Amino acid sequence: MNVKLLKQKNFLLLVLGGFVSVLGSDMQNFILSLYVLSLTGSGTKFASVLAIGIVPKIILGPFAGVFADRFDRKKMMVGLDLLSGITVGVFALIYSVNDGLSLSYIYVLVILLSLISIFFSPVDMAILPSIVRKEDLTEANSINFGIARIASLIAPMIGAALYGVFGLFIILIINSTSFILAGISEIFIAVPKNAKSDNKFTVKNFFSDFSEGFRFVLSSKIIRSVILLGIFLNFAGTPMIGLINTYILKQVIKVSDMQLGLLESIMMVAMFTAPFICNYLSKKMKVINILYLDNLIMGFIILSIALISSPLYINLFNSNFAPFVSMGITCLLISILCGINNILLGTILQQETPNFMMGRVSSVLGTLLVIATPLGQMVFGVLLDKIPVYICVAIVSTIIIASSIMFKNLTSSPSKKLEIAITEE
Repeated sequence: MNVKLLKQKNFLLLVLGGFVSVLGSDMQNFILSLYVLSLTGSGTKFASVLAIGIVPKIILGPFAGVFADRFDRKKMMVGLDLLSGITVGVFALIYSVNDGLSLSYIYVLVILLSLISIFFSPVDMAILPSIVRKEDLTEANSINFGIARIASLIAPMIGAALYGVFGLFIILIINSTSFILAGISEIFIAVPKNAKSDNKFTVKNFFSDFSEGFRFVLSSKIIRSVILLGIFLNFAGTPMIGLINTYILKQVIKVSDMQLGLLESIMMVAMFTAPFICNYLSKKMKVINILYLDNLIMGFIILSIALISSPLYINLFNSNFAPFVSMGITCLLISILCGINNILLGTILQQETPNFMMGRVSSVLGTLLVIATPLGQMVFGVLLDKIPVYICVAIVSTIIIASSIMFKNLTSSPSKKLEIAITEE
């Protein structure tokens, strides 16, 4: 891994700011789920809160990128982080005054933070390629990914320890402080101004910029291919990891809660190898070819899970040890491949998109992925009730293998590019 990148002030500040805000946000989300559980006795209540937070992302997501490309990105990033910090701080004050937060207040808090993140995400995606050289993007995204995973790993542990002693108030204060510290650190990042940031903003310009972004997505073969691949992966892959795997382990293999927790921990740790593998491979192969092979291999590994979860395999053994170990190996490999996948999708998007359009393109991708994820979970949730689980897994595998082959064909075969006029004004 190129540690020289961490010696660059701008990149280091961006990474540290991201680490602090992810740590605070993940800690808060984890503790809020525990708090809602103790408040209502229902774990699904908090899941419904998070689900409601998706709605504004679907409605406003495609438009948020216009603001990221039209206004000063650095000022937006700093302002949005400070706004998040103030928002959480206000709810910490409400908690202190009322000696608690009602479920209604928690709904409002989650929705407000979701609204802020809608506008923050395309800004964050657009700033990295403006402060890092194009040839360093894979390594920069790898470092970013690794640092964020560390924050996500330690957040629940720190949060649980603090919540057990001090309650929800201290968690809200820490998250508020983390956002404010991230915003302050971002003040010192030197970000080149985007081309349109000094131009007059009108409703006409807004819709012109919005349509320009969609025309670019349609005109670029590689961007279209990345977005299509991402949609299929989120539609089929996310239910596989979050829903079907758990069903197989608990209902088919019948593992204990301790075994399930152990496997999830191993998967989280395994993902830390993804940045190193990704960096090594990117020096040997084209990034697009790595992405194709990564997903193709993942598709065939998932196909092996169809065999592992079938009665034919399960009935070979007198205990669940061998099926559990088999699932553990496949889940470990899938975790690594998913990590590589996340790094490469963002890298290709940043490499192939002009920086002055980065916000719009990333917001289109983000919105479509947000739509594909719950849609896939609903579809496969219904299928699990109708057909054997190993057939569901075979369907997931088929979708991922087919989408990988489609991606390879689309990115390697010549195609006629749509003629559009794109200017930086």
